[in-house]
Amino acid sequence: MKKTDPRGTYKRAYDKENNLVCIQWVDSKVVNFVSSLTNAWAVGKVRRQVGSEKKTYPAPEPVIVYQRNMFGVDKGDQLRARGGGFGSKAHFKKWYKKILLGLFDVFLLNAYVLYNAVADIRRQRGERRMQNLLHQEVATYIAQCMLDYQDGRADPPTPEILVRERKRIRDVIADAKHKPLCQDNTKKKNKAKCAVCRLESSLSGGSEAGLKRNLCRCSECNVTVHNYIVDDPARKLQAMECFQGMTCFEIMHVPKDHEGYGLWGFTGKENEPAIAQRTHPLYRKLRRLYGKPETIPTAPKGKSCQTEDENDK
Repeated sequence: MKKTDPRGTYKRAYDKENNLVCIQWVDSKVVNFVSSLTNAWAVGKVRRQVGSEKKTYPAPEPVIVYQRNMFGVDKGDQLRARGGGFGSKAHFKKWYKKILLGLFDVFLLNAYVLYNAVADIRRQRGERRMQNLLHQEVATYIAQCMLDYQDGRADPPTPEILVRERKRIRDVIADAKHKPLCQDNTKKKNKAKCAVCRLESSLSGGSEAGLKRNLCRCSECNVTVHNYIVDDPARKLQAMECFQGMTCFEIMHVPKDHEGYGLWGFTGKENEPAIAQRTHPLYRKLRRLYGKPETIPTAPKGKSCQTEDENDK
């Protein structure tokens, strides 16, 4: 078939040996399907926008079922990229190595979905309560099981699931308009860094590795931060009692009654939308924890003022 054929035209072929139906269907282009559905021979209708009008065209049942449920595929790709993304972060000359890492992403995603599905079912039945986990928490648990495994041991110890206190983003942020949006961090021209991690990096004088990875951007204030807990024992800010168990996004969007409210000032600039307020008590406390004076010394007259990063290093 050709894409110049009338829209809605289709052909079908049946494989008796494998019980499969092969379908060609003309949409804006020719679409090919192989389906094992029992009702694959049924024909329904789909609606398409053609110019300013919506028109109805005939379509085989597998096409309709796919369009009705395809969101699951897109959601799975998004979760794989954010939860691990091993298949997209590593590059090899041998193509099959990348496929293997992609399969690991699928395994982790399936474990995450199944665990939370079982937790929901048990909660509905009133059985032993299981707390829903985040994707990275499931991955951490599986990795710890593999690290603790000992060959020849009949019953290896099961590590305890360390779940942070459940503070969902909608419960923490002051305004429901602020939502984390996934950001494409693969572009070479992307210079955005996590605002929270950048502050600690400037105070500690450490490496900025990881500041540009797996970022999200706030839909309202345009600030760029991590939407997960950064597992680094050297971090001082997230070790504070008021910020324990919180992601960088949650730290940036605390409500007005929170101790950390006012720590960040939003400039509206594209490159640096948020800046830490030097007069805030938590900022001064953070400087003390890093062994620095509470206030940044002012430059003498006749000399140019240094930036915060230059004074701290």
